[in-house]
Amino acid sequence: MNDRRRVFRLLVLYRWISLIPPLIYVFVTYADGRVGFQRGVMALVTAVCLNAAISLFPTQLNRALQSRPWLLLIDLFIIANLMAITGGWRSPYYLYALNPLMVAAFFFQLRGALIATTVFVPLYLLAVLTGVWAYGETPDWFVVLVNIIG
Repeated sequence: MNDRRRVFRLLVLYRWISLIPPLIYVFVTYADGRVGFQRGVMALVTAVCLNAAISLFPTQLNRALQSRPWLLLIDLFIIANLMAITGGWRSPYYLYALNPLMVAAFFFQLRGALIATTVFVPLYLLAVLTGVWAYGETPDWFVVLVNIIG
């Protein structure tokens, strides 16, 4: 097995492991039946389906992504939406959101990482502002800044 395949498998494994915080969040935060449980479960199911598709068709997705890098935008948009509907700046999908950035770096080196990050930062800020609008909660801008800078 070549190194690229191993790295890709590790990225897929990371993607699955990064769903642990959202899983815990859904069942701990909404355990008392508060409003938002369906939204949290829907986001988790969406992420699991996305991961399942990536896990079931890795070779086809690798080829498609290498020939059409813009396909990574779909992943970035979906993840930004997951973050927006699950709390914006407090979303448990932050670690999950790092995966497409790592994938961009893996497939397209520094240039891919920079482009993906440049695209994702405004999407992340939009998710934060959507969370502010939807939940009426002022974000901790220091945390937002740390999330952006890393």
